[in-house]
Amino acid sequence: MMMTRAEQYREAVDHMPINAESPRGFVEVSRNDRGEVSVRLRHGALARLDDRELSQEIQGGLAAALDEYARRARELRRHYFVASAEFLDPEPTAEPITDSQRSHRG
Repeated sequence: MMMTRAEQYREAVDHMPINAESPRGFVEVSRNDRGEVSVRLRHGALARLDDRELSQEIQGGLAAALDEYARRARELRRHYFVASAEFLDPEPTAEPITDSQRSHRG
């Protein structure tokens, strides 16, 4: 059975690997293609950072991973939905299609 574009998008997002690191680089956050997330402390992080700094690094690494996930999901959404809709647009216009115009199309 052939998957719809929405199903293909969901599948791509579900299996999208992510790699990010904290602002100072002491924490690395990764997500594999099975959706498993790992948080790794770089060698020396515990010795060089106090409790507050370590907490900020972990939060920063997780925030960077969430930002990367959102950015990549938007790219995939454009790939699966926006690009195909504009390519198949039966009424090409000289003006670019805005988001509000796109949401009012059937």
